[in-house]
Amino acid sequence: MSDSQKARFLLDEAWNAYGAEEFDLALRNAAQALQLDPTLAEGFELMGVIQGDMAQWTEAVDAWRAAAELSPDEVDLRVSLAESLRMAGCFHASLEVYEHALSMDGTLSEALAGKGETLRLTGRAKASLQWFDEALQRTPESDFALRGKASALNALWRYSEALPYWEDALALQPDSVFARIGKEHAEREIEATLARSARGETAHPPPEPPPLDGVALEVTKLHAWGRALAADTRWSEAADILAQARTLAPEDIEVLQDLAVVLEEASHFDEAVEACRAVLSLD
Repeated sequence: MSDSQKARFLLDEAWNAYGAEEFDLALRNAAQALQLDPTLAEGFELMGVIQGDMAQWTEAVDAWRAAAELSPDEVDLRVSLAESLRMAGCFHASLEVYEHALSMDGTLSEALAGKGETLRLTGRAKASLQWFDEALQRTPESDFALRGKASALNALWRYSEALPYWEDALALQPDSVFARIGKEHAEREIEATLARSARGETAHPPPEPPPLDGVALEVTKLHAWGRALAADTRWSEAADILAQARTLAPEDIEVLQDLAVVLEEASHFDEAVEACRAVLSLD
C-alpha cells in the first residue's frame, strides 16, 4: 500500500471517529494521514471542522488556511477560514477572506451573513445591515442571518424593526438562548419607549460607535468565544470566558445577559442571580 493509500485509509478512519464523536482519535488519525500525504486537503478540512467544534479557533484557522491553499478554487474552504478567523477575533483578516470568497461567488449566503456579522462585531452595525439583507434574500430561513440582523438593529436602537427578526429566529431555533435574550431586550426597550412617549419624552439613539480597538476589541473577542462555547452547550467553559469579558467591561449589558443565561445553564444559580441583578441595575 502506497503512502497516499495509507493516508486515505487513515483519513477515512478519522472521519469515522469524528462521526462517533471521538475527537482526539479523529485528530490523531488526520494528523497521521497528513504526515503521509501533506497535500491531502481533506485532512486539513477535517482538522478544521474538529478544532472548530472544540472551539480551538487558532488551530482551526491554521487548518482551514492550509486546506484553502491546497484547493484555491474551493470557495467553501475560504468561507470556513473566514469564519474561524472571525471566531478567533481576527476581524480584519476575516473581512478580507470573506471579501475574497464573495469575489469568487457573490451569492453565498454564509459569506454574506458572515461579513455582516464581522462588521457588526467591530461596531459597524449600520454597515452590516446590507449584508444580512442580501443573505436573507438568498436564504430567508438562515437563523444566523436573522439573529445577526436583529442584533444589529438592537445596537442601533431600532427595536421595533428588530423584533420580527428575533421572532423568526426563534421560530427556526426555539432553544436559542441568545435569540430569546435579544427578543426580550427589544420588547423591554419598546415598552420603555412607549412609556417615555406617553410622558412626552424623546429618546435619541446614540451615534454608531467607531471601529473597535484596545479593550473593546478584546471584550468582543471574548464575548464571541463565550457564545460559541455556549452554542456547543459547554456552559462552564462559556461562563469562564464571559466572566473575563465582564471583568473588562462590567457595564456591557449584552455580556451580562449572556453570562446570566450561561451561569444558569451551568447550575451556578447564585452567580446567575447576581448577574441578572447587575443587568437590571443598568437596563
